[in-house]
Amino acid sequence: MAISTAVVTTGVWNLGAKFGLPIAAVALLAVTGQRTGGMVSAALGGLLALAVSGTVLWLVFRDEASARRIGRLGDRILNWLLHFARKPG
Repeated sequence: MAISTAVVTTGVWNLGAKFGLPIAAVALLAVTGQRTGGMVSAALGGLLALAVSGTVLWLVFRDEASARRIGRLGDRILNWLLHFARKPG
């Protein structure tokens, strides 16, 4: 149990760093006045992805019922996408 908890924790922080550090870099560029419209929209997209993934992880780890709901939702979305690729669910 301790090993799996450590692996999941490391993975979560790794994803947080991958999404969070570019956002921080764009924010620093904006503070120095070297920003462009593309950078700002990319930073907002990254911030949105970070917020959504953090919320989903919080819901999954909160309790078993919410984890099951998230799993069923993910299953429905994946089956819907597989329908377009003509693959079985």
